[in-house]
Amino acid sequence: MNNDKRNNELIVLSMSIGMGIGTTVGLLINNLALGIVLGSSIGFAIGMIRGNKKK
Repeated sequence: MNNDKRNNELIVLSMSIGMGIGTTVGLLINNLALGIVLGSSIGFAIGMIRGNKKK
C-alpha cells in the first residue's frame, strides 16, 4: 500500500512538471489550453513509466 502512495506522488509530481512545460509550450505556440493538456498528458505518461520501473 505504501508503494502505491509513492507511485501516486510521482505521477502527480510529473504531471505538475509536465503542466509547467506545457504552459511554456502553449505560450510559445499561442495555444495555452492545448499546451497544458499536452504537458499534463506527457507528465502523466512519464509518471506512469517511472512509477512502474520503481516496483
